[in-house]
Amino acid sequence: MDKEVRWKLFFALIALGHVLNGLWMLISPQHWYETLPGRVPDFGPLNEHFVRDLGCAFILIGLVCSKAIRQKEWRGNALLITQYWLSSHALVHLYDTFRGLVSIEHLYMDIPLCYLPPILVGLMQLIYRRELRVN
Repeated sequence: MDKEVRWKLFFALIALGHVLNGLWMLISPQHWYETLPGRVPDFGPLNEHFVRDLGCAFILIGLVCSKAIRQKEWRGNALLITQYWLSSHALVHLYDTFRGLVSIEHLYMDIPLCYLPPILVGLMQLIYRRELRVN
């Protein structure tokens, strides 16, 4: 696959996932809270305002990544911002699991939506940095 196509596809997927999740959080916070995989209610009672606040953050990350689809100069910063967001989110989940807020089974339940995304973005960041050095 062509590098440019790969980057556009990568950022499109990140943008789409974040924007759709953020819109879901804004439009129907209770539905999001009750049906998102990962048993969100285990972390505490629903606070619709807080869910909507986080929805705004998800949409912001999605918009930054959507800008990186078309403008190469945004890509490095979009990767870094997304990496910081996803990594801090994963660390909060780890902290809350290890301090006993939720059961230890959240360690494996949170793999697909909390732990895998920052790892994948980190790998893409390494590829991006390597490509910059080569060019």
